[in-house]
Amino acid sequence: MKNATVIEKLNITEAEMKAMRTIITGEESYSRKVQKRREAGIKERQEYLAEQKEQTEDKLWQLQQAIERYPAYTNRQLAEHLNISIPYVKKLKQKLK
Repeated sequence: MKNATVIEKLNITEAEMKAMRTIITGEESYSRKVQKRREAGIKERQEYLAEQKEQTEDKLWQLQQAIERYPAYTNRQLAEHLNISIPYVKKLKQKLK
């Protein structure tokens, strides 16, 4: 028998489900999963994306400064200088254009 069927036949409310361990809806299960992730220190998606954007902008600035300071450097040398991968240097260079 499915949880949904048991919940329906026994008329289990949302408040009662919060106290239960196994007879819960998918929504309650997801809610608990998210709560555990937040307690473990995992950020919300929007917060994570904002942080990643800030880091990318910082690397773009560093790359721009390195190109101005060392115009003859190859992508490999720039990558070593900035401690990033060569493909990431290429990607950042495309964003600079």
